Amino acid sequence: MFTLARYSLTGRLLKVLATSDSSSIPSVSGAYSADGTTLAVSGARGLRWISNSGRVIRRLPVPGTDPNMGCWPVRWWNAGTVLSSCFGKKYDVARLWLVPANGARPVALTPQRTPAGPDYGDLDAWRLPSGLYLQSAGACGTLEFNKQHANGSVTPVKVPGTLNVSTRIVTARGPRLLIDALTGCGGSQSLLWFNPGTGAEQWLFRTPSGAFGVEGVVAYNSPANGLA
Repeated sequence: MFTLARYSLTGRLLKVLATSDSSSIPSVSGAYSADGTTLAVSGARGLRWISNSGRVIRRLPVPGTDPNMGCWPVRWWNAGTVLSSCFGKKYDVARLWLVPANGARPVALTPQRTPAGPDYGDLDAWRLPSGLYLQSAGACGTLEFNKQHANGSVTPVKVPGTLNVSTRIVTARGPRLLIDALTGCGGSQSLLWFNPGTGAEQWLFRTPSGAFGVEGVVAYNSPANGLA
């Protein structure tokens, strides 16, 4: 059984907030609201909305979720809605849902993918003026950077100057995405702002040849953090 707990900065256990609610689900995760008073927590059939004292305020079921795989909060999409990645019963391929904290019916953000593709599940999403962009699971443990169209189909997004292999989206700001991208052999990674609507780039750290470069990124004070 896994637990989600809050500790003080000196390492003292303050409160066990939640435990995994299914013996078949290997872990438990949460995403705090902006004011730090509540958090969305993973569940077998959806999410749990929990107070900072550990009290379950409301269960938020997501239709069609496989209870052996469950739902996982990605982050708060806005003040009242949680972006969640849930596994459907038929294929056990991750699908993104917008789950209202007030108990209203969740809305699917991406269609149910199948093992045949076009990707192997959707992990995160950002809505920009130029469209809806996805971080998706690719073959052999890779990541995909895709744009989803109105009919649910996707096309890969290419970032000039990178290898376009396992491109990681860190966060969004305005029309741009912060990208952690492979730019050389041997895992060399660089960091740049990229506008997928115009193709404009602003390189923040271009890794020199022979160096590994960026190993981790945390975007400060952003609701769209995607990589730690």
